[in-house]
This record gives sequence, C-alpha cells and structure tokens, in this order.
Amino acid sequence: MKDVKELRNAAAHNNCILNDVTIKESKHQTNHAVKISLKSIKRQRNDKYLAKEKIRQIVTLLYASIHMITSDGVKRKINNQLKFLKNRIYRDYDYSFNQKLKATFDYLFDVIDIYY
Repeated sequence: MKDVKELRNAAAHNNCILNDVTIKESKHQTNHAVKISLKSIKRQRNDKYLAKEKIRQIVTLLYASIHMITSDGVKRKINNQLKFLKNRIYRDYDYSFNQKLKATFDYLFDVIDIYY
C-alpha cells in the first residue's frame, strides 16, 4: 500500500506523475500478489517495467482498486475512464519518436486490459 500512498501524495501535491515514468529508480519491491496477477504478461517484461517506480505505483493502484472497490457501477465508470485515457493518449501521436515511452504506455494498457 506504500506505492498507492506515494502515488496519491504525488497527485495531491500536483506533481507530474508521467514526467519520470521511464526512469528506473525503485524504492520498494513489487507486491507478490501483484506479480501473480500479471502472470499473463511475460516475466521479463514485468520485471523490466515494475522496476520503474512510477509504473509499479500505477500498477499497484490498479490492482488495489480492482480488489477494494466492490461497486460494479464504480468499476464500470473506472473502466470507461481508462478506455478514454487509452484513446486520448494515442489520439494525436503515435509516439514513434520515443520508443521507450510508447513501450511504457503499451505495457500500462496491457495491465489495464488485465484488470479492467
């Protein structure tokens, strides 16, 4: 839950969360339950992206939300907002100029597809 708390604090203080999304600097290890829930993604790919602090925080937040939110209506709303985010990110750019960022977004969207 430290990852969720840190991400919440960053958002609450208007810090740019995606600014350093591709930087590898991990303070904590990924929760074992989160890793198990992502077993449909190759282990090497998970290890690569979950070692990045911001990605790990976002993935942990998605994992926590799917397990803590009990309302189907709230889950549907989150699902719709995440679909909108995915479409919005790729609406104007294909990010071919930055393959690292594109690969990071692709990983996050694969995680979103697993959870929602």
